[in-house]
Amino acid sequence: MGATWTSVTPYLGVAALFLALLSLLFLFFLARRVARFARPFEALAQAAESASVGDLLQAQLQGVERNSHRIEETLAYTRHLRTQAMNALQGIGFLRYDAFDDIRGQQSFSVCMLDAHQNGVLVTSIAGRMDSRTYAKPVRDGQCDTAISAEETRAIGLARESLSEAHEPVVAGI
Repeated sequence: MGATWTSVTPYLGVAALFLALLSLLFLFFLARRVARFARPFEALAQAAESASVGDLLQAQLQGVERNSHRIEETLAYTRHLRTQAMNALQGIGFLRYDAFDDIRGQQSFSVCMLDAHQNGVLVTSIAGRMDSRTYAKPVRDGQCDTAISAEETRAIGLARESLSEAHEPVVAGI
């Protein structure tokens, strides 16, 4: 039994040294965290010694009022950004196709760009053998008042689908 302890003793010493170093490292980490959290309270204690409690409370109330004003400004700016975002082009439908049977390569296209209110523009370019024609048509509430082709109808549908995929952000107080 004595021989067993003598053969294990160096390993126990290394393990004890490792645990001691690990404990010191953990102690250092905890001391830094406590010091970081104690700083604001130390500043408050020093201020309490140099001023009256009424002055301290008044300074805190002024800080709260400043923060309240800043929060209101931030909410107003967020409302402004949200209004701008609702008017930005968000839904896009793009479709390439062969407008004529004898012309291949899907050189014709229709693209519809809509905002969150489903207002926007429908642009169609028809490629022929000798020329290309481009048309722009207004879209209101997801509908076009002028005559449109099946491809243009599909481009509007694609744009409306991409709008439904967009998720509206949730912002408190707006």
